[in-house]
Amino acid sequence: LPGVSDKEAGDFIRKYRLPLPTDLPSEIPPDPRLTDLAQKAAKAQEVAMVGNIPASKLDVLKSPGKVEEKVKLLSTLKVVGTKEVVPYILPSLADISPKVKIEAIRVLSSIGSKRDVPDLLKLAGDPIQEVAYEAVEAVKKIGYDPSLIRKEFEEGDAEIKRSAVTAAG
Repeated sequence: LPGVSDKEAGDFIRKYRLPLPTDLPSEIPPDPRLTDLAQKAAKAQEVAMVGNIPASKLDVLKSPGKVEEKVKLLSTLKVVGTKEVVPYILPSLADISPKVKIEAIRVLSSIGSKRDVPDLLKLAGDPIQEVAYEAVEAVKKIGYDPSLIRKEFEEGDAEIKRSAVTAAG
């Protein structure tokens, strides 16, 4: 009841000795319509497309390991990928495998935009020289806004500053 405290409701029930219903089910059975909808939603997710790539194929980029599978997919995306797949590629920039990082950088240099430059700048200071080189080259290929580099330099930590200087040339 709105506006009635638990204590007041309890006092009312005790005073008037209202019986509790005994025929209430202990568990509400699932509605088959909802179960059917959940199954349809899962099936739709499987066939959903991101650009021209099935979303289920892109899930491999989120999973740990599977380096060769990721590299193969990223190589394919470099050729047939569109800007819609970029959010799926970004986690690959943080992969533990340098092969995956390099291939993700190459994909971004092909289909990425200036919005992806800050993510690439972070890799310009990578301890693995090939990764850092590819990141700098990708930033140059995409084109960068000097004010963005300046902002990264002013606001970033020492590693970001070093990366911004490297990327700026």
